[in-house]
Amino acid sequence: MGARHGDVLPWECMTWLVSCGVLALVALVVRRLLRLGTVEKPLRSPTAALGPESEILYAQVCQEIEASVTMVAVSLNDAIEEQRAGRAELAGELFSLAIKEWTRLAEVVEGLQALTLRHLILMQYAVPLRPLTSQHFRSQIMVEHVRFHALLDQFVFRPRLRFQLHVRILRHASQILTEEFRRCNPATGAASGRGSNLDYFFHDFDLVAKESLVVFRALLACLPDSVIPSLAQEAAFVVNGSAVGHSRPARFGVSS
Repeated sequence: MGARHGDVLPWECMTWLVSCGVLALVALVVRRLLRLGTVEKPLRSPTAALGPESEILYAQVCQEIEASVTMVAVSLNDAIEEQRAGRAELAGELFSLAIKEWTRLAEVVEGLQALTLRHLILMQYAVPLRPLTSQHFRSQIMVEHVRFHALLDQFVFRPRLRFQLHVRILRHASQILTEEFRRCNPATGAASGRGSNLDYFFHDFDLVAKESLVVFRALLACLPDSVIPSLAQEAAFVVNGSAVGHSRPARFGVSS
């Protein structure tokens, strides 16, 4: 009996040691994922004052996006009016123009979102952004999209990770709305189906574009001044790169 007890005891010790090792490994992984133990950056309001060069850059990006939004709105409204008047051919041409302007706008917005993500590591402050809420959107696909990600947002506690998640949600929303918009065409009789959501899609994309500008401004407020000239060059490339062959290329005036 004594020998049998002596055989069992080492095995129980080994099991206990293995269990402790597994728990330590899991704790290490969770700690790394949650970035526990790292020094938290100080908070800064997303509406904090910008430096002179950052203010110029932000104003120029806003001007480009707002101009593109206006062109999409005009083309889309004209297409819908012509379709209601029974002029399907003209409505189709105007809708094709709206798609072209929307595509350019989507490239700029998504390029701005990608630019923001690339510079997150350079932020000197953490920014507590307001979460997106489904009540602000009109299309059903966006309401469901935002509700789903709102659940994920509840499990993210660190401001930097929330900032990153916020931008990625906006980027995915841009892609979803662009795809849905391209499927609509009031000139082909889709106005009673998907086409009836054209106004909703445009409203939601306009909201996503504006929210992307809010996030970009928050990024500018948290970057060191030395980064702004190179960021301005990248932003100009985003706008000009999507505007190849366009009649009004952007020229950003932030100097290094």
